[in-house]
Amino acid sequence: MPVKLKHAASLVLLLAIVAFAADKGFNPPPAAPPMTYPAHETHDDEKVTIAVDPFDAPEKAAAFQVKYNELGFLPVRLIIGNDGDRPLMLDKVKIQLVTAGNEKITPATEDDIFRRLARPEKATARSKVQLPIPLPHDKNPIKKEAREEVSVALFRTVPVTPHS
Repeated sequence: MPVKLKHAASLVLLLAIVAFAADKGFNPPPAAPPMTYPAHETHDDEKVTIAVDPFDAPEKAAAFQVKYNELGFLPVRLIIGNDGDRPLMLDKVKIQLVTAGNEKITPATEDDIFRRLARPEKATARSKVQLPIPLPHDKNPIKKEAREEVSVALFRTVPVTPHS
């Protein structure tokens, strides 16, 4: 394995986020080089490798306090390796998951996740009888820990340094 690949072992899009995550309770497993994941794509001209690591197994999902699978979400780690000589800026990146059935799925926003956390019954039940008078409810039903976890774990447009 070339030295460049060994240096890429710690590259994760969430790398900067993970440094802050230890204080917040969110502690994902360390990332491997992007090309070691089954779902990866290499662009030799740009010297970039992109990998996706779904948190679909219960032992992987245990990294989160929130049970996202029960809310209809699949947490996915995006890992980007930069073997080029210049930083890779991600400020204009458009992320989309294309399924085997050619369905295009865009990432959930922070607001999407917070709405689902506030009303988890909406994830499973589509039609319920609406009461004629709204009942009082907690103004902020989302736990502080859950808010922090979502904030820390979401994709952020941080530059990917060369050879990392």
